[in-house]
Amino acid sequence: MSIRELAAAWVWLDATLGRPAGGPHPHMSQKLMRSFDRALNPEGRLVLREWWQQRLEEIPAATTTQRREQRRERGAG
Repeated sequence: MSIRELAAAWVWLDATLGRPAGGPHPHMSQKLMRSFDRALNPEGRLVLREWWQQRLEEIPAATTTQRREQRRERGAG
């Protein structure tokens, strides 16, 4: 498992108050996640939370752009 996958799973668990269902890695080892969590310092946690917040803000913009492109494709065809 890569550090990126661990970080994504940690952020999901942090944002959902520990609910793995629906997350990027719902069957990840709890032992591995606890170890990753213990290794994070407060600044590392903050960085991951800020990254997650930025990703959430990007989703509506990406969705809107995709819808516009789909409408253009339907109109051109």
